[in-house]
Amino acid sequence: MLGVAIFAGATGWKAYVAAPFMAFLLFPLAFLLWRTLPSLRDELTVFEKGFIYRSRPGLQTCRWEQIADHTDILDIGDRLKITSIEKKGGEKITFAYKMRGLDVLFHDLSEYEYAEIPDSEKATEEDIAAQPKTLGALVGTFRVKYSFIDLWPIFLLLFPAFFGVACIFALKDIAAKILCPIPLMFPLIL
Repeated sequence: MLGVAIFAGATGWKAYVAAPFMAFLLFPLAFLLWRTLPSLRDELTVFEKGFIYRSRPGLQTCRWEQIADHTDILDIGDRLKITSIEKKGGEKITFAYKMRGLDVLFHDLSEYEYAEIPDSEKATEEDIAAQPKTLGALVGTFRVKYSFIDLWPIFLLLFPAFFGVACIFALKDIAAKILCPIPLMFPLIL
């Protein structure tokens, strides 16, 4: 549609041939932006007894005792970070790339998992049922950290792609409109 709108002022069949080709060349860019930009608003809030994760799929709440499994990575500074969590019900929570606070989440979950509780202090089922169902006191709220350097690979792909799209406007021959942008758009298409 964007290609048709841009080439609506062009004369003849050249506009109809060039418009779908331009839309095809811009599809990888649109896909990259669709996968990257929505995660900029993701938010992780860690509490003493669980966490809340706001992301594109919606609001996901998890208490420590609901976690069945988690995957971790070793990050810079030898800190373990959680990349995803699987709840006992089968629900999976995958955190955004560059999400901050995942090391805090790992630390708090580790404290919960490895706490040594003597048998005399373990809660009974009646005690658990009587406990309030809140997440506890707020530990912190974290957002995705994206800087210009993190987005630099996208800009490196967009720079030659911009000239590929410009070739479509600048060239008059239909064969040149189709063939000249391909080398410039090739890295973005890959």
